[in-house]
Amino acid sequence: MKATSPDSRLRRFDPRRDVESLVDLVTIAFAGALDPASRAMLEEMRRAARPSSVPWRAGWLAWSGVGVTPGFVWEVDGRIVGNVSLRRSATRGGFFVGNLAVHPEWRRKRVAAQLMDAALDEIIKLGGRWIGLEVRAGNEPARALYERFSFQEVGSTKHLVRTARHEWETRQTDHPLLRRGRARDMRPLLDLMCRIIPAGHRALLELGSRRYDPGWQRTLDHWLAGQRQAWWLVEEDGAIRGAVRALRDWGRRPDQLDLLIAPEAAGRFEGLLVGRGMASLSGSRAKIVGTVLVPPAELLIASLKAAGFFEAATLSQMRLDLSPAVRRGVRK
Repeated sequence: MKATSPDSRLRRFDPRRDVESLVDLVTIAFAGALDPASRAMLEEMRRAARPSSVPWRAGWLAWSGVGVTPGFVWEVDGRIVGNVSLRRSATRGGFFVGNLAVHPEWRRKRVAAQLMDAALDEIIKLGGRWIGLEVRAGNEPARALYERFSFQEVGSTKHLVRTARHEWETRQTDHPLLRRGRARDMRPLLDLMCRIIPAGHRALLELGSRRYDPGWQRTLDHWLAGQRQAWWLVEEDGAIRGAVRALRDWGRRPDQLDLLIAPEAAGRFEGLLVGRGMASLSGSRAKIVGTVLVPPAELLIASLKAAGFFEAATLSQMRLDLSPAVRRGVRK
């Protein structure tokens, strides 16, 4: 049975008039499940929707639209009660489905299924070869829907958060093996990340090479974007055993830690790298700090908890590979 009412319809998302309604919908649909970065993004979207923010809105839309339909909405009597967002992956042929949101009053009425149908049809028309998405652990209705569309889990991530104004502990982070990152460290950092995270999972996490560039050009890019990055590495016998990137945001978004530990160095440098990363952010005591880890990462999680972090969410990354038959429009 399709979701129907005297005036219900599926239509394309219109960034010029739907942004504020979309923010309201996502806030209601994911109440209590939004992480700090998501809340900051929603606030940016809400500011973009204001009439006085036309230049800012144009910049945001240019960044977010990437040349494809941003998604679809389900509208009932002029009110948006469902949405699915689309965007291209940095990997050729890949697309991401995000924010499949349905108002609580319109759940179990096939709104989500019809939004997914529209999203998949659009991606197939655009020549997509695979589709990725994320689902929160414990959201069994959403997971069951994705599995009906033949999505399969590829991996998961642990999201940890340290709240703003948390008591700041200054740690001694000097160590003979610890040094600042340099431009020439980009390739070894990429190699270390590839040893930790399987190839199939990396595509869904969009871990591009520029993320692991400690050089001055990338640092300048961050500075122009209102951020400051600092890389610290543990080097032993000519090999990088661990690394931390501290990314401070001068705006409303949370600060970020990125942590890497070589498998053979597990149990040796977790506390050192967490402490060094937090020391690099010590001037932002009123900011939330977030980090994302790929399991298994029990020792890193323990060190982060000792520094005031808590586990905020576990997300599963799922993928659907589009066969040639499906790309020709034949659904299996």
